[in-house]
Amino acid sequence: MLATLKILTDTKNKTRRAVVVVASAAAIVVLTLLISMFVLLQNNTNSSVHTSYGNSGVTTSHSTLQTSIELAKNYIDSLYKDNYPKEVPGMNTASIAEYTAIPVSMKLSDGTVIRAGEDVKLFGLFSPISSIFSPVTSISNIQNSKYLTSYDLTFRKQLSIVYIKDIAVLHVEVNYNYQTASGYGTKVTITQKSFENIPSIPYGYIYLGTVYIGKVTPDKNGQSLGSYTYTPDNNLNSRSIRYTERHSTQLGYEWYLANGEYAKAAKLYNFLIAEGYKVHNDIYSPMFGTDTALLDNYQYDTGINGVYHDCYTAPAMREISYQYHSKVCTFGVDLYVWFSKNNDWLVRTLWAIHLLNKYHNPDTKYYDGNFWWSPREVARFDETKWINVGISSPYDSNAASSVRTAAFGVLETLLGYHYGDKTSRAFSDMANHALVLSQVKKDGRISEYDSTTGITKSYVRKNDIGSFYTAWKQPFLYVAATSPLKQILERLFNPPDESGDVKPSNAETTFTSAQALRTYDCYKYGYNCANTP
Repeated sequence: MLATLKILTDTKNKTRRAVVVVASAAAIVVLTLLISMFVLLQNNTNSSVHTSYGNSGVTTSHSTLQTSIELAKNYIDSLYKDNYPKEVPGMNTASIAEYTAIPVSMKLSDGTVIRAGEDVKLFGLFSPISSIFSPVTSISNIQNSKYLTSYDLTFRKQLSIVYIKDIAVLHVEVNYNYQTASGYGTKVTITQKSFENIPSIPYGYIYLGTVYIGKVTPDKNGQSLGSYTYTPDNNLNSRSIRYTERHSTQLGYEWYLANGEYAKAAKLYNFLIAEGYKVHNDIYSPMFGTDTALLDNYQYDTGINGVYHDCYTAPAMREISYQYHSKVCTFGVDLYVWFSKNNDWLVRTLWAIHLLNKYHNPDTKYYDGNFWWSPREVARFDETKWINVGISSPYDSNAASSVRTAAFGVLETLLGYHYGDKTSRAFSDMANHALVLSQVKKDGRISEYDSTTGITKSYVRKNDIGSFYTAWKQPFLYVAATSPLKQILERLFNPPDESGDVKPSNAETTFTSAQALRTYDCYKYGYNCANTP
């Protein structure tokens, strides 16, 4: 397949800087205690065990699957970033944005560009927040309703080795039900709340994606800087500034190969190769059947040549694009691999698919570094994590996880529809039906369960049409904050948010869910079979 791609490489030498992720001793102690508590809680939690299913009674038609896959394609296309030089380093490269967002950035008069949610911490003894380490931007005063969102976005700048300043505060308002001459659309309005009067930085320019909004100066406090209105769904100026190489850009490469869009795949390939990646070396590649040349336990490899390569690199930021580093990188790859082996079932499920792809035997046992498992035994274990609407999250036994349900769906589809396992066939039917129900449909409606208040909220976000919820509870209500443990981990190790709006989905969950549906459609109906396991 690769031979069909014309790979064009950027001839310019690219300056690269290595990144060394070092966790503080205090953070490691806290994390170890949290994980230990979590393991004890999990060991005392009774899972709902299902051991025999002959016929689930759930049917999802080919036409329903195809409609869902086509919706996902439109969402995925909106995240494809190939604007040179603003987003990518070469004309023949591309990356994948993490999710839809409100991509605000500020270019100061001294040439400094500050991007909302930027993966950067500033150090200063005199910090505007309680820590000496300040995020370069932060979100506050969030208000979200059915059609509206508003929040304050603070930009910071390091003025000296010890002094950090809140240089600007913007108020962002988004109306997702704004009436225009051609129908209802989305209007983004940005107001200047404050801009510090610093002689060396007398002004700055505000952008929404590639769109110029207005100029900030000290005399404009309280004034609207400008607005931007658009009517099409999945607008290119509504995708995040941040992108991920693992897993989104890697998944994007697999996805466009599978769907025969080789020109788009080639640009993603070029980007990955330039950053030192080995193609297909991703934990999710077994879902596309492109993993058979890799080692049995490659999904547990650490180091710069392993599956978490992004944790060892730091590509240069572009004007409206930067790489996002997840908490995996922040608290350490080795620790995360240990956690994924001992307390999570996602990678183990993908490992089982990998071994089925390589050896085609569901009952042969293989050693994962800790235990001996057969692919069928992994499936039987995963079935104990089924909670009637999907596979549970390791952080909350009452919430279904999108990526875990998708991986489980693929494993059960292979065992059920290829190897004749009746129990697996029933679970395959149920898992893929659950994925279809967790997708944002054409009306853009999102139902969110707020776990802190117990209230269900309703939103309409048409930029998210075609995406799949990251997690949900019965009856398919999106849930953001799950367990207290996960909330603590997010606060400790994840970069700040890029916008204040609800984030029901992202590229990773949509790629994996859509690919699970393609695999199911292939084995059940004979469609969408290209690049399936």
